[in-house]
Amino acid sequence: MGRRDNPVTFSRSVRYEMAKLQNVAVTESVDDASALIAAFATFAGETIDLGSDYQVSIRVAGSPLVRLVDKASKILLLDKCSEKKGTRDTVLTYKIMRRQRNILFFDATYWLKPDARHRLRAALSAAFMACGVISDPSSGRYRLVFTPIHESGSRLLFTLLSSIELVPGKIQQRGKTAVSLTNGDDIADFLRFCGAGTSLLYYEEQRSERELSGQVHRQLNFEDANLSRRVRSIESQLKAIDIISRTRGLDSLSPQLYEAAQARLANQGASLEELGTLMNPAVSKSGMSHRFSKLRAIAAAIHQEKP
Repeated sequence: MGRRDNPVTFSRSVRYEMAKLQNVAVTESVDDASALIAAFATFAGETIDLGSDYQVSIRVAGSPLVRLVDKASKILLLDKCSEKKGTRDTVLTYKIMRRQRNILFFDATYWLKPDARHRLRAALSAAFMACGVISDPSSGRYRLVFTPIHESGSRLLFTLLSSIELVPGKIQQRGKTAVSLTNGDDIADFLRFCGAGTSLLYYEEQRSERELSGQVHRQLNFEDANLSRRVRSIESQLKAIDIISRTRGLDSLSPQLYEAAQARLANQGASLEELGTLMNPAVSKSGMSHRFSKLRAIAAAIHQEKP
């Protein structure tokens, strides 16, 4: 899965991978088919009570999702009323009998039972396919947003995501309450929970590359800053030694300071640690720093003595 140039493309690939997985799941389990239709109806559907039965219209984008919803509806023996294709999406309308009303009224308690993890996977996958958008991790932005049609869908989705130990947030988007995940680990866990292995692999690869790149840049910046400080420090040491040499002469210094000054003149690029090993006996970094502080103090005093 190569790099993508816009987040819509990555969102579409995630939706289609989930559709492929759920296409198998609904075939094997009526529960999964019920969870999928319930989620699509809740997060991307409009329901009309006709008295003797219900009519639900579900809006989906992309032929894989159309086929998936149609397949699940056939497994549940729903009557299809119409299919209207638009420029960007397709509206599928079904008739649902009163005795099938549990498909429309999403019972969170039922779906959150300990033995209902497969149903919850179907429901959350459907939630993403119905109203989810995920940023491509190659952009460096970690963001997954669900925008259900109704406020009640946002509240339910918040509960479902929290039930699998994710930390969702709520934001206002185009006049609607959207539910978001902005933590990179949470987004990875969501993809993992839904079984979207290919998307997860791409996501983690891109995230690792960017984080490694960020670490490298931070290290380089740190090293550049250290190098700049080191250069400025050496320049100040050499300047102090030059002032003392031209005025009083280095012979005027104590043996320890004379030794430090001569070592710096002979090894202008060396670190304090390296210079310390040249002393007799060897001196620590802090010891060398102390000696050069004394040299700078002497040079400063000489500068002040000038008329």
